[in-house]
Amino acid sequence: MLEFMQGSDNGLLLSVSHYATPARASIVADGLVFPNGIVLHPSEEFFIVASSSRASLIKVSNDKESRKTELISNLPCTPDNLELSPERRIGKGEDIWVGCPSRRTQPFSMVDFLASRPTLRRLMASLMFQIDKVQWLYKLAPSAGLVLRITLPQEHAGKETEQTSELAQRRKDVPARVTATLYDPSGKRVTRVSGAYEHKGRLFIGSFMNHVHYISVLNLSCLENLTDS
Repeated sequence: MLEFMQGSDNGLLLSVSHYATPARASIVADGLVFPNGIVLHPSEEFFIVASSSRASLIKVSNDKESRKTELISNLPCTPDNLELSPERRIGKGEDIWVGCPSRRTQPFSMVDFLASRPTLRRLMASLMFQIDKVQWLYKLAPSAGLVLRITLPQEHAGKETEQTSELAQRRKDVPARVTATLYDPSGKRVTRVSGAYEHKGRLFIGSFMNHVHYISVLNLSCLENLTDS
């Protein structure tokens, strides 16, 4: 929590070789701001990392250069765990389910308010650490439950013909975007979402709050007729 509130760019993406004895860790990428959830793209060409403090997803190339580019920014929440959808919708790129512990509200957002006030961030973080009541901090933010579906550009369409090559290039120019928002404004059924996992047409949604002793389940058939925003 202290790192989250400080917003420092000292986050690392590590690779652990469990084949070595003893196991060894190496740095894949550095300079990340509170990296949280992570997924490896099916092509294995890049990772996608959630930057919670920045409300964005970062693309990190899976090569020696480890190039970092912003995939999508200004999300309406602080992203937590990421999960690739096992299903690929026709004519679309891969989908990522994003769990959101807190929503960035308008006109006032605690996350945005603290972003430009480092002294206040350090003071609040220190106070929460001293009294060992970190979850109290979440009471300052809305308790609504929020899950995003983000669709990636269709960059890897397999073997291309001359006709499909032009279409594939146009799809590459389309940025990642939010194509579905699952929202419980009251937070009574779904609150402080830490992650969402899709399996056989259902979405299993978890929370990290101490008082939540259940997993919410959503039948994704209700999204079949949803028009992408």
